[in-house]
Amino acid sequence: DYAVNLSYFVEDLLDIFGSNVPILIAELGQEGASPQQYSVFLTREAQISVVESFSLPNVVFLPTSPYVVTTDPRFDGVHHYYGRADTIIQIGKAFGREIIR
Repeated sequence: DYAVNLSYFVEDLLDIFGSNVPILIAELGQEGASPQQYSVFLTREAQISVVESFSLPNVVFLPTSPYVVTTDPRFDGVHHYYGRADTIIQIGKAFGREIIR
């Protein structure tokens, strides 16, 4: 079960690196704000529930779907986020902002 395994992973990170280590759980966001696949929706829900279960300010859910550009051109449908560097750059900037927060 994804949520159980993710929860164990977060617990392990906290045990190994200490309770103050920043942990960012990035949203499975490659389909944008309205995922077409139900499995993507379920994964996002699991990610949010795991972060909320820890109730720690350093364990954070980071939305990535707002940065997805779903319009053409799509460079390679096989890769996440339609192979668009502009999307990946914006997600990276969001990671940076969150990690220094």
